[in-house]
Amino acid sequence: ADYQFHLSVSVMEIYNDKAFDLSSGRTPAKVRWAGDDAGVVVEPLAKKAVTSADDVQEALDKAYASRSIAGTNMNAHSSRSHCVLTVFVTARNLSTNTQIRGKLHLIDLAGSERVKQSGVEGDRLKEASHINISLTHLKTVIGTLANMKGHVAYRNSTLTSLLQDSLGGNCKCLMFANISGETKNVPESVCTIKYAAEARKVEVG
Repeated sequence: ADYQFHLSVSVMEIYNDKAFDLSSGRTPAKVRWAGDDAGVVVEPLAKKAVTSADDVQEALDKAYASRSIAGTNMNAHSSRSHCVLTVFVTARNLSTNTQIRGKLHLIDLAGSERVKQSGVEGDRLKEASHINISLTHLKTVIGTLANMKGHVAYRNSTLTSLLQDSLGGNCKCLMFANISGETKNVPESVCTIKYAAEARKVEVG
């Protein structure tokens, strides 16, 4: 059968466990579960129609201008939020006029922080706490899915709520781990590798 495809993208960040649409400035948004048919819904969230990689890059560049970034002792341009680029795909069967929908999340996770090394305080300390807690909740969800038993606590954080219809089941998950080659950062590198190893255990059903 012949299909007609429509692609659009959105860019948002999760900062201090709150969602923000970055398509035009920084607009607060809500993440909610809308049932098995609709899945996860983010409102408000602007979606831009795209037809090329350049269109996607343009949307991402515009959004990054509003992303939360600050300097720490470990990183002069430290991400203080998780950034989520989502590609929405709609395929329409031209013979039957039926539609199939899917989406791809590309997520730049803010790295976990050891406060003693990063030297953060005040707002930066609050940000680090939210980053670490959200990564812990994501690890818990991944662990539950990998063990295939127990309640999956998606609602414990905005990040895991967003991924409720994108982890486990017939979804696919890839995690790329960025680590430092410096000896002083070995503890962080080991933690990152262990975290990614857990993600590999999630079964695609």
